[in-house]
Amino acid sequence: MNAVIPKKRRDGKSSFEDLVSYVSVRDDMTDEELDLSSSSQAEQPHRSRFSRLVDYATRLRNESFVALVDVMKDGCEWVNFYGVTCFHNCTSLETAAADMEYIARQAHYAKDDTDPVFHYILSWQSHESPRPEQIYDSVRHTLKSLGLADHQYVSAVHTDTDNLHVHVAVNRVHPETGYLNRLSWSQEKLSRACRELELKHGFAPDNGCWVHAPGNRIVRKTAVERDRQNAWTRGKKQTFREYVAQTAVAGLRSEPVHDWLSLHRRLAEDGLYLSQMDGKFLVMDGWDRNREGVQLDSFGPSWCAEKLMKKMGDYTPVPKDIFSQVEAPGRYNPDFIAADVRPEKIAETESLQQYACRHPGERLPEMAREGRLENCQAIHRTLAEAGLWMRVQHGHLVICDGYDHNQTPVRADSVWSLLTLDNVNQLDGGWQPVPTDIFRQVTPAERFRGRRMESCPATDKEWHRMRTG
Repeated sequence: MNAVIPKKRRDGKSSFEDLVSYVSVRDDMTDEELDLSSSSQAEQPHRSRFSRLVDYATRLRNESFVALVDVMKDGCEWVNFYGVTCFHNCTSLETAAADMEYIARQAHYAKDDTDPVFHYILSWQSHESPRPEQIYDSVRHTLKSLGLADHQYVSAVHTDTDNLHVHVAVNRVHPETGYLNRLSWSQEKLSRACRELELKHGFAPDNGCWVHAPGNRIVRKTAVERDRQNAWTRGKKQTFREYVAQTAVAGLRSEPVHDWLSLHRRLAEDGLYLSQMDGKFLVMDGWDRNREGVQLDSFGPSWCAEKLMKKMGDYTPVPKDIFSQVEAPGRYNPDFIAADVRPEKIAETESLQQYACRHPGERLPEMAREGRLENCQAIHRTLAEAGLWMRVQHGHLVICDGYDHNQTPVRADSVWSLLTLDNVNQLDGGWQPVPTDIFRQVTPAERFRGRRMESCPATDKEWHRMRTG
């Protein structure tokens, strides 16, 4: 999954009303649909589409507009708002924009153009169709990562594109304290939250400034890694600073040390040593002491002398025999040119979609060509042979794991392009829900064993993108 923060106007005049209208009302909903469901006068002026719909909904209280689906454990509401799945923690969805506007007006801003409106989007890959409970947990987890867990928000699930996505409109002003959240490093926080949700719910891993690492760890995608993948560095000689960054510093980031002796030994493994000068640490070349050193804090604020001594105590000088304490110390070669080697990435060994494509995804087209795909029951039985079952979710067919109900469903049309709700309705009897005893009728020959995150070579497309910058 991925998180996007859309560009916004910079005059501080973003409207809660317009934003909540956009996220909670379907884009394809026409005025005729509203007029057919309401006896109100069509010529009555309204400020926006959301105001018009709210006016109808609050006046008629028709369940076709607002239907409460569930109340979550933390008190937030899951509602169906004219066919759109919405989650919110306001008094009601009809008054959400007014509630947010009232709270925002109580705050005192340092600048007149401060904008209390914040909007971001969570998007899943095209083959994924997460359950509403997973979407809700994703919204709440990202709000918590931004420090907005107690703030007013409205989120709505949109299925009008190939990628299912959820819009989140949130009030930056805290409803009780009046504090305005500055949202520093918001994109970075959202990227890390997405990686955490991928591990928790099994979503397909995506790109971002935080990436997966072996051992289910989440690490920052450093400038070193980006430079290593960039075409502008290919064919050029490696500088001493690049050597330090790609060897010692990269190793210390992946496996941190907690005392000075371990730090000295880690540097010595690459033929380096630490020197203190004017209160700063310099990384020096142990093979050529005349070479100019590199300041350690140039690799980030966490490497400054103050933070290192706070973490590991008073500085301990380098032992004179440090290079004899390690086996075969490395050495910087100023003429070295890095080879163009295909990089590796952390990815799924086999996703539910790949498993479904290997089994029913191959059998269903064959059955259709032979005329054996007469009704929906034939599809259910074929899926059950692989331990899978099918249902309708977010307006389209999805395939679920019959053994693990926590596994994220995948869109059926990503397994076979013709496996859509419209096509299934053209079969004898149309769409029929899966029988509750389907796995008693059909004994699965095999089952999906679950995903694992492992290192694997980048694909040709990914490698090309890395090499071309």
